[in-house]
Amino acid sequence: GSGAVGGYYGARLVEGGHDVKFFMRNEHYTHCAAHGLNITSVDGDIYIPSTELQVYNNVKAIGQVDWVILAIKSSSSLDSIPALVEPLLTKD
Repeated sequence: GSGAVGGYYGARLVEGGHDVKFFMRNEHYTHCAAHGLNITSVDGDIYIPSTELQVYNNVKAIGQVDWVILAIKSSSSLDSIPALVEPLLTKD
């Protein structure tokens, strides 16, 4: 799910006018779906209202995309990556 790193870079891409879909889990999904995504940064704050935020709690609901940015903790299991990424990729 989109954490600090993914949320920051995704929000910066949204700020630049790009179409970004965020995958979030549990309370992060619930909070952002209701209240939007708020990034506080020395480089400038960003707020994406819930009405504009494309947030999903199921990667299969996102559909196929052109790019996937995957930012995981070093302690995360790499075994879960294929299940997260494969539904987003085209068959080509």
